[in-house]
Amino acid sequence: MKKGWFLKISILSLFTSIIFLSGCLEQINLDIPKGTEETLVIQGVLIKGNPSVLDLNISRLFDFTVEGLSRINVSLVELSDEAGNSIEIDARGTGIYYREFFDNDPDINIEIGKSYKIKVRTFDGRVYESTLEPMLDVPEINGFQAKKVRKELITPDEEIVIDSFIEFSIDTDLRVAGQTENTNIKWDIQRVFRITDAPIEFGKDPKTCYVTNNLDITQLRVFGSQDVDATSLTDYTIFDEQLNFYFAEGYYGIIIQQSLSPGAFTYFNQISQILTRDGSMLEPPAGKVRSNFVNMEDPTDEAFGYFYATVHDTARVFVSIDFAGFQNSLCPPNVPAPPGGGCPLEICCDCLSADISTVTQPDWWEE
Repeated sequence: MKKGWFLKISILSLFTSIIFLSGCLEQINLDIPKGTEETLVIQGVLIKGNPSVLDLNISRLFDFTVEGLSRINVSLVELSDEAGNSIEIDARGTGIYYREFFDNDPDINIEIGKSYKIKVRTFDGRVYESTLEPMLDVPEINGFQAKKVRKELITPDEEIVIDSFIEFSIDTDLRVAGQTENTNIKWDIQRVFRITDAPIEFGKDPKTCYVTNNLDITQLRVFGSQDVDATSLTDYTIFDEQLNFYFAEGYYGIIIQQSLSPGAFTYFNQISQILTRDGSMLEPPAGKVRSNFVNMEDPTDEAFGYFYATVHDTARVFVSIDFAGFQNSLCPPNVPAPPGGGCPLEICCDCLSADISTVTQPDWWEE
C-alpha cells in the first residue's frame, strides 16, 4: 500500500522525500513547507501527427488526502511557438487541457524543427512558463516481436519460482534518416486484450470487449541514444508480461516510440531511476526532478512536471491464444460474490465497465 501510493506521488510530483502511510490508526501531522499546498504539477505533451495533439494536465501537489494530487483549472493555458504565435487552450474537464491541430491551422502550425512552450496563469495571478521545447522527428521502428520465455519470479512469500512470460522486443533505428546524431527515445507501452463477459443478470447475453490498458507506471522506458555509438537496436527487450487471463482470448502488445530533447530525456530518465530504486546503499540519493516550468515573477516558487514536444512511431504485435498457450479465461470469475450478493467481478458482469473498453474490434486487429 505504501509503495503504490508513493509511486503515484513520485511520478507526478517527484517529491521523493514524502512518504505517507495509509490505514494508520493514529493521525499523522505533516510539516509541509509554507506555500507548498499551492504548488502546481503541470504535465504536458505536444504530439506531431494528423491531427497534432496538445494534452496537458494541471494538478495541485497537495490536497491533504491519501489520494495526493487533485486536478485544478487555471485562468489561462497558452501554447506558443518560437516566432511568438500563440493560442489559448480551453479546458476539457477539471485540470484537463486538450486541443487538436490540423495541417495549416490558422492559429499555430505544428511542425518538425520548430520549438514550442506553454504558459499557465492561475486564478491568483501566478504565471508559469516552460522553456521552448524542440519538435524532433523520431527514428523508425523496424520490428516489434513477442516470444515466450521462462523466468524467475519472486512470490509475495519471497519464494523463487519459474513461470512463463511473453517478452516483447524491438528493432529500431536510433537516428532519423538524413541526420548525423542519434535521438533520445521514450517508449510508452499499452496492452489491448479481448475478453468475453458473463453477466449475472438473468436473460442478458454475454458480449466481447476490447480493453486497452496503459502498462504499470514502473514500466517507464527511456534510452539515451546519444550516449551510444550504435545507430540501431536489434531484439532489444522493452517489457514482459507474466502469462495470465490477458492472453486467454487474444492480446496485442503496443509500443509507442517518442523522440526526446536532451532536457526531456533528463527529466524522464530521472523518473525512471526513481521508480526502479531498490534502496541499495550504492544507489545515488534520490532528489527532486527538475521541471522546465518557471514562475516568471518569483523564481523561488517552483512547479513540478514537464512540457515536451515529440513525434510518435507506433508498432503492434499480436499474441494468439495458441502462441501464449494460456486459455484460463477470467470470466465467469472463480471468486465469491460480495456479502448480500451482487457482481463478484465488475469486468465480468459488464466488460464495458473497464476504463477504455469497446465492443468494436479495432481496425488494426488481425489474427
